[in-house]
Amino acid sequence: MRQLVQLVALLSLSVAPSHAGEVPAGEGRLYLGGQGGMFLPIESSVSGGGLSGKLSYHPGLVLAAVAGYEAGKGIRGEAELNFRKLTTDRLTTGATVVAVDSDIWTCGFMTNVYYDFRNRSAVTPYLGGGVGLIVAEFGRGTSNGTTLWPADRDLSIAYQGMAGFALQIDRQSSLDFVYHHYAVPSLHFDTLAAKFRGINLSAGLRHRF
Repeated sequence: MRQLVQLVALLSLSVAPSHAGEVPAGEGRLYLGGQGGMFLPIESSVSGGGLSGKLSYHPGLVLAAVAGYEAGKGIRGEAELNFRKLTTDRLTTGATVVAVDSDIWTCGFMTNVYYDFRNRSAVTPYLGGGVGLIVAEFGRGTSNGTTLWPADRDLSIAYQGMAGFALQIDRQSSLDFVYHHYAVPSLHFDTLAAKFRGINLSAGLRHRF
């Protein structure tokens, strides 16, 4: 962690002189961006079809494309399209633990609001939150050749909280490093009900116009 802080500080010093006296973000500016990274799902509850327990997952992939508007005074609004893909690991029911094989993906649209803590350095921390709709598909879940649930899809609300920082490259472009806490509070399939949440660790590029 100490090495990461030192690296950010060094990058800030290397970029800051060319922007002396400027505030990193503009007002009334549109931007486009993209992010990619690791999705770390948190163990979640599942029930139905004779099942009741905790389902754990392997780390997955997250990709996102965003379009936003910097309204000024540190406020910006954003539309986000995202995709997540992961696989299941184990199902724990009481003292019983079984390996479960299932592919899971989600595709969603989120509306986000951010507050940028603007300053005169090249690093701009920010906080944000968002809400939207997602389509989630749980592939057929099997354990030792036995089907635990069939493949199915559901449409659900989702929400997220974000914290990160932008490292300015020039007057138009910046690198984003962001943490998301992402949650889908309720999924209902024909034979299965589940909750789904996790953490994103992402990096990406944002370009202003």
